[in-house]
Amino acid sequence: TKLILLDSLLQEKKITTTSMVCCAVCLCCTSLVTVALKGVGLLGAVISIVLGNGFESFIYWSTFFISGFFLFTHVTNLTQVLESRVPAIAKIHLGYLAIWTVMLAIACIYRFIA
Repeated sequence: TKLILLDSLLQEKKITTTSMVCCAVCLCCTSLVTVALKGVGLLGAVISIVLGNGFESFIYWSTFFISGFFLFTHVTNLTQVLESRVPAIAKIHLGYLAIWTVMLAIACIYRFIA
């Protein structure tokens, strides 16, 4: 069966019900994976208190809170409001990901060397 939806420009789009179900399942799986990653990040942060140094602890705790903030804005649909008020939020998020990726790589190299 086919459904016809109207978007904001009043253009017709045909979507099959199977693709709608697939998208809903994918969104659900993506959300579950994101929440699971936050749980693993929290576990890493707690373990780094005992076994890690200050640099690792900073990386894991800041990752947990910053990513948790972005997850919260995504789940509560505040991302669009945040983007309208701070247009550079996409660049800030990308910069955060790049900087923390480099810091995590440094922490991994340090762990293998030390």
